[in-house]
Amino acid sequence: MDSYTASNGDNPLVQWGYTRDKLGRITAKTETINGVSHTYGYSYDTAGRLQTVTQDGTTIGDYNYDANGNRNGGTYDAQDRLLTWGSNSYAYTANGELQSRTGNGATTSYAYDELGNLQQAKLPGDLTLDYLIDGQNRRIGKKVNGELKQGFLYQNQLNPIAELDGQGNVVARFVYADKGNVPAYMVRGGKTWRIISDHLGSPRLTVDSETGEIVQQMEYDVWGKVISDSNPGFQPFGFAGGLYDQHTGLVRFGARDYDPATGRWTAKDPIGFTGRDTNLYGYVLSDSINLIDPKGLAGVMDFLAALWGYDTLSAASDAVDHAEAAMDATNRKNQAGDVLFDCISNPAGCDTKKAMEAENNYHDATCDVYRESLEAAKKLGAMPGLATTGTEPLPMSHDDLIINGVVNATLNYTK
Repeated sequence: MDSYTASNGDNPLVQWGYTRDKLGRITAKTETINGVSHTYGYSYDTAGRLQTVTQDGTTIGDYNYDANGNRNGGTYDAQDRLLTWGSNSYAYTANGELQSRTGNGATTSYAYDELGNLQQAKLPGDLTLDYLIDGQNRRIGKKVNGELKQGFLYQNQLNPIAELDGQGNVVARFVYADKGNVPAYMVRGGKTWRIISDHLGSPRLTVDSETGEIVQQMEYDVWGKVISDSNPGFQPFGFAGGLYDQHTGLVRFGARDYDPATGRWTAKDPIGFTGRDTNLYGYVLSDSINLIDPKGLAGVMDFLAALWGYDTLSAASDAVDHAEAAMDATNRKNQAGDVLFDCISNPAGCDTKKAMEAENNYHDATCDVYRESLEAAKKLGAMPGLATTGTEPLPMSHDDLIINGVVNATLNYTK
C-alpha cells in the first residue's frame, strides 16, 4: 500500500493510503482529512474505464459506457458530441466546440478564438466572462463583465508562477516541488501557505505553513466536480491541478477546458486521434481515478506520469520511447528466432546464409531488448542506478523480470 501523511507538528492534517492492482491502478483508498475518515473502493471494466465507486461500503457511483466510451446517462451523435445530459441540452460550433448549454430555461453560451481556445462565456443573469489568451495559447487573464479581475504569469507552457489582480499587481506567487502539475506552496498576503493535494494534484487543503491553520478545504466527486469549497478563490487551482473557474465550473488544462459535471472536454482533442483515444471528447480514457492530462492533449506521457506517480512528463515520454524500442527489438528477435527454429527443425531445407544472418540478428536484437528495457525501467524509476555493461545481453534474473514487467505494463496501458 502507498501512503501519504501531511502534519502540523504532531497533528496529522491529511492521511491517504492506496492499494493498487497489478496495472498500478488504485482499487482502494483510505482518507482522513481534518479528522474525518472515509474508505473508498474502485473497480474497472475490461477496457480499463472506471466502473464502480464505493464509500464506506456503500456504492456511490456505477458507470457504464457505449462502444466508444461515452458514459451512459446522456445522448450523443455520431461524432461523440454530447446532446443531452439530465435536463440539459447542448449545441456545438462547426468545429465541434461546445457552443451552448440549456437547462431549466436558462442558457450558457461559449465562444472561441480561431485556435479553439475558450474566449468568452455568457451565463444566465447577464454575466459575461472574457478570457485573455497569449501567443502560446496560455490563459493569462479573465474579465468579468468587461473588467479585468485576474491575471497569470507563467514559468513555462503549463504552470502559472504568479496570480495578478486587475491592476497587474502580484497577489500570489506559486512554488512547485513534489508535483509537476500543481504548486506545493503559495506566497500570499505576506504569508506562505502549503497547498496539500491528492495523488492527482487536486488541492484538498490550503494551510498556514506557520500555524497549521486550515484556510481552505476542497472536496470533489470522482470526475472532478467541486462538491464543497470552504474559501472559494483563495487559490486558483482545482481538479488535477487545472485552473478552476468558479463561475462556469470548468477546469482549464493546457489546450482545452474540461467539464467535470459531464466528465468530458468542451472541444475535440486538437491532436486528433494521435492522443490514442477514439473519443475526441473523452477525458483520460474514462479513468479519472488514476490518470491526468495537464496538457489537454490526451498525451501518453501524462498517462504514464499519473500511472507511475511521476510528475516529470519528459521522463515518462522517454520511457515510452525506450519501451516501444524494446518491443520492436523483441519482434526482430522473434523473427530471427523463427528462422533459426526452422533450420533446427529442418536442417536439409536450411538456408545457411539466412541462418547466419538470423543468428547475428537474434544476438543484436537480444542486446537491444535488454538495453532499451533497462532504459525504460530507469526512466520510470523502477531500477535506479543500474546500467548496462557493454553490448552483451544481461542474464535472465529477477531484475530482468522487473524490466519486462515495466515494459509490458507501460505499453499495454498506453495502447
